[in-house]
Amino acid sequence: MKILGRFLFGLPLVSLSLGRQEIEFMVDTGFNGQVLIPHHLASELGLRDAGTADYVTADGETAKAKVYVGILEWFGERKEVFVVSTNTDFSLMGMGLLHECRLIMERRKNILEFER
Repeated sequence: MKILGRFLFGLPLVSLSLGRQEIEFMVDTGFNGQVLIPHHLASELGLRDAGTADYVTADGETAKAKVYVGILEWFGERKEVFVVSTNTDFSLMGMGLLHECRLIMERRKNILEFER
């Protein structure tokens, strides 16, 4: 089974279902977590609270973030994932999900594929 994504303005994007909502995630291989979403989405989805965690931002700053547990549709199965919530306007998918799959990215040909 494959999951297909796309490139928009050079950014690798993939749409996945988290809880009851389809969310477009930017693929970020520099993010060690599974998924990251804005605070307002975490509230809308009614995710289960898992606590807080320290993380390092792209500019090297250390910050605290709320962490939740959610159900992600991943390769046709429901997978329990940790969801980091921050004060941001975008959603990220990180390396925490990519350990169990092969990622093929070829921007010039608009190829973004995930294979199990």
